[in-house]
Amino acid sequence: MSPTPNRAGRRGRLLAAAAALAVVTAACGGSSDSGGDDGDDGTDEAAEIRDTNELEPDDEPQDGGSLKVAVTSETDGWNPGVNQIADAGNLVASTVFEPLMAFDADGVAQPYLATEVTANDDFTEWTITIPEGIKFHDGADLTSQLVADNINFYAHGPTLSKVALDKLVGTATVTGPTTVVVPMNTSWSGFTATLAGPSGYMMGPSMLLEENGYEVDSPVGTGPFKFESWIPDQTFSVSAYDGYRIEGEPHLDEIEFSVILDPGSRESALESGDVQMIFTNSASSLKTFSGKDGYTVVSDLDSEKTFVQLNTSKPPFDNITAREAVARATDRESVMEVIGQGVVTTSDDPLVGSWKVDDPGYVTFDLEAAKALVAQYEEESGGPLSFTLSGLNNVEDLTLMNLLAEQWTAAGMEVEVSQVEQTKYITEAVGGNFQAQSFRGFAYVDPDSDYVFWHSSTATPPISINFTQLKDQEIDSALDGARTVGSPEERKPYYERVVRQLNSQFNHIWLYNTPYTLIANEQVRGLNGARTVPFGNFLPKTWWGEVWLES
Repeated sequence: MSPTPNRAGRRGRLLAAAAALAVVTAACGGSSDSGGDDGDDGTDEAAEIRDTNELEPDDEPQDGGSLKVAVTSETDGWNPGVNQIADAGNLVASTVFEPLMAFDADGVAQPYLATEVTANDDFTEWTITIPEGIKFHDGADLTSQLVADNINFYAHGPTLSKVALDKLVGTATVTGPTTVVVPMNTSWSGFTATLAGPSGYMMGPSMLLEENGYEVDSPVGTGPFKFESWIPDQTFSVSAYDGYRIEGEPHLDEIEFSVILDPGSRESALESGDVQMIFTNSASSLKTFSGKDGYTVVSDLDSEKTFVQLNTSKPPFDNITAREAVARATDRESVMEVIGQGVVTTSDDPLVGSWKVDDPGYVTFDLEAAKALVAQYEEESGGPLSFTLSGLNNVEDLTLMNLLAEQWTAAGMEVEVSQVEQTKYITEAVGGNFQAQSFRGFAYVDPDSDYVFWHSSTATPPISINFTQLKDQEIDSALDGARTVGSPEERKPYYERVVRQLNSQFNHIWLYNTPYTLIANEQVRGLNGARTVPFGNFLPKTWWGEVWLES
């Protein structure tokens, strides 16, 4: 058997981390090192900002109070299987839902809502054990049958995750009052990463029923807060769940999340007191508030990547010459300085922490080489290298896209810039209805979570989770091989192969590490969970019950 250690208390893990680390950053995919080696470190200012994530004192929390938080984007609904719950969506949804497992400060998936998760010797069968006595916000019991129903819903229901899980995961079955067995159709040592991700969120029984519309507008979970109201494009409100399983939590009475798309408007809302905390990926906001009296800044500077993804299934980027031309025409250092304002780091590797590749093999900026490749493409295709770069409809994304378009135009390309709202943007990515798309992603704590974005089996329109639709046997072989072995030491060589092969195909144009940041007034406490485990990703956040307000 291959056991996964039992869940330790959240407070105990944080104290252990404090003892081990003099200065803790929220970077590196859960690793305890500083993780600043992913390309250029930027400036001394970037290093200083990373060093601000020192653990706050372990003072006795105060109970009560209402917290208002501004987030970067709206979510199209709150069923983790049905809806497109991305970065801001997971931050919000984590107040209501809990995953079966969660990553600890060392980047290891530990049982969280579950009490034990074990595999057989070849990782083709997993057993999940849950505690008794846990109730959902609507009074329903968390039973082994409901755990099985959730897993089967994610794997075989009307979900986006079905694309990745349907052929891989068998039917989860109940084997006892507190145990569920999940068979695999092949070895899968990284299944714990899925249980620690959005497909590990446990939903109440009403959310699994089509006749209820899957409760996309009224989520039910076991988390520290229960759902109260949602006004799309405005607010999402939760209140403390009195029956929460962790004694003494949550501390807050309620949280209200507001959607504020513009970074400057989010900053103004924080400074005026309309909100007490903002979630942002704006380098400008990070730079403005770092070191500013009266504010706490918690940053995750080496996590999720900002890049451009190229659709290899249609012209012009079904031609590798066109893809390489774009890669060589991209001046990442200039992008980092203009967009990142000297506080972000460049990236040429989608992995983080101890998984990062020493020599990822990505090309450097070379304008003359890019011009030659554009000329070669025009000769091969008989027409210009012309395409549309699309991205989200906010000021910072527009600035980034215009800068890239300027660089690529200098190499002889014809580039049109298009902005769309987030739901349409994700739909276009999944449907392959784009040519080049400004994007953020990857950098999961465990690289097995990236399997669905790179394997040929998920390049399956009309729903393609492999957004670039690159089909590469070398990548497939390495991704599959990594799932047959258990330890990080055994798995890492497979992922090194993946990264180097991805970089040789130029389907991703790497730019920089997204500067995810929580900025709060100094009354907001209990953010050590965000300091310890990266939050700049699409993963659950398990620290909302610990947040409190100092009077």
